[in-house]
Amino acid sequence: MPSIPLAIKKILRLSPFIVLCSILVVTWYKVIIQGYPGTIEYYLASGLVVLNLLIYFVRFRYGIMLTGILLSVGLLGILSFYPVKMQTYFGVTIGTVEIRTPDMEISFLLILLLYLVVNANSIWHFMISRREKRSNGK
Repeated sequence: MPSIPLAIKKILRLSPFIVLCSILVVTWYKVIIQGYPGTIEYYLASGLVVLNLLIYFVRFRYGIMLTGILLSVGLLGILSFYPVKMQTYFGVTIGTVEIRTPDMEISFLLILLLYLVVNANSIWHFMISRREKRSNGK
């Protein structure tokens, strides 16, 4: 079975980050051109995405980890990557008690799932190498 070239593997690993950047470009287009109100959340999200891009150039594995953190933050709606928040929640009501998830952006759930599928092997090796460094350092 032929192996996948390294360049294609890196592009696949970058695909969630590319989707995240695309969402941010569309958001800034709507804020600047269409007059949506910009908030501090957009500025923070943009700054973290630029920082993530710089980290990709320095240490690719750390860039992958930071992308996962950004996707998790976007999922929970802590930072805004869209011009309009589209949060929803899931819950179940038993009698008078309602049990529900926190508000979340469903599109970020899908991007996070893509991230986990594409980068599962990288995340696993990153965690193992960190554990080995800790055990060798003691």
